[in-house]
Amino acid sequence: MSADFDPTLTRSAAQAQVIDNLTNSLEPLPAGSYLTRRSAVDPTRMQSAGATVPCDDSNLSENTSVDYNVRYYLRAAQGQEVETFADLINSAWKQRNWATRTFTTASSTNTEVISPTGYRMILEDGGSTVSLVGSSPCFPRPDINDRPDAPETIERP
Repeated sequence: MSADFDPTLTRSAAQAQVIDNLTNSLEPLPAGSYLTRRSAVDPTRMQSAGATVPCDDSNLSENTSVDYNVRYYLRAAQGQEVETFADLINSAWKQRNWATRTFTTASSTNTEVISPTGYRMILEDGGSTVSLVGSSPCFPRPDINDRPDAPETIERP
C-alpha cells in the first residue's frame, strides 16, 4: 500500500494508471509475452479484477482512504522462459530511475519499485512463476458500487 494520498484521484483513474504501468513493464520482454489474472497451475482459478484496500489498516471506517491494487501472472510466448524475464523488467525499472528495493520470502525474490507519482509495483520471482502486482497512491474511498474491472489479460505493447 502507498502512504501517499491524492484527494483528486478516483478508483477508475488509479486502475487505469496501474494497468498502464504494468503494460509498460512488459516493453523489454520478447514479443508474445503477456500478463494474465488466470493461474497457470489451475486455469479455472483467476485473480480478482483488483481491489480497493484501506490505506490505514487500523481504520476500517467507510471514510478511510484506500488504494487500488491488482495481481497478474507473467506468461511467455511458446518456447520462451519466463524465468529470465525478472532481470529484464528489473533493469528497465532501474533505467527509469524508479526507487527500488529487493527482498526475499520463503518462496520468492521480490523487487518493489515506486514511481515518482507514488504508484508501486512488485515483481515476485518464484522461479517458475513470476507475478507483477501494481498499486496506486491512496485516494478517497469510492462508492460501494464502483468496483474494479481490470482486464483478464494485458498484452505486451
